Amino acid sequence: VYGTAGAVAMLTLMPRRRLPVLTYLGTGSMYIYVIHALLVDGTGFRETAWYHGIDTVPEMLGLMGLAVVGALALGSPPVRWVARWLIQPRYSWPFRDEVPETPPLGKVRA
Repeated sequence: VYGTAGAVAMLTLMPRRRLPVLTYLGTGSMYIYVIHALLVDGTGFRETAWYHGIDTVPEMLGLMGLAVVGALALGSPPVRWVARWLIQPRYSWPFRDEVPETPPLGKVRA
């Protein structure tokens, strides 16, 4: 029941027209998702005294503002260009350019 209510709530919030900023961030969402996890876990941000000391509304708003700015930065063109090999690797190496010739059925190659 709660999942259905959440899905309906999200659908009511979806814009009916194309919004350039949201569309651009949506196409880069995998970059934001993967790189933020590497940064937050790799830098030890969750173990800092500042993070554990957040208990006021201004501090929480500051953290949310930092998250928004971080998402915008991680979805930017330079970050996408640098991290494309990690997020969207090319898989051309396992495929051949030409298909080898096969003999007809029942015939043996000489």
